[in-house]
Amino acid sequence: MTQAGATRFLEYYDKLYRQLADDGVFVDGRPFRMAYLLHQLDLMIQDGIEVHCVPVPGDYHEIDTVEDYHLASKDWARFARA
Repeated sequence: MTQAGATRFLEYYDKLYRQLADDGVFVDGRPFRMAYLLHQLDLMIQDGIEVHCVPVPGDYHEIDTVEDYHLASKDWARFARA
């Protein structure tokens, strides 16, 4: 993500948070605090904000816990050696 992209993403997040706070209903009846990154990106695209994909080596990892991070780190190390 570029610096400009990160700034835009955070500004959009702040806007959503001001509207919804932690427990406001966001997507699929879930509170905002339980939202996934994908949900925000989808809303940004629907609002006409350009979002681009950048391919990266390796597999996709959803990281929700410290344990997830450690498992993904092992896989990232494998691709870094390749």
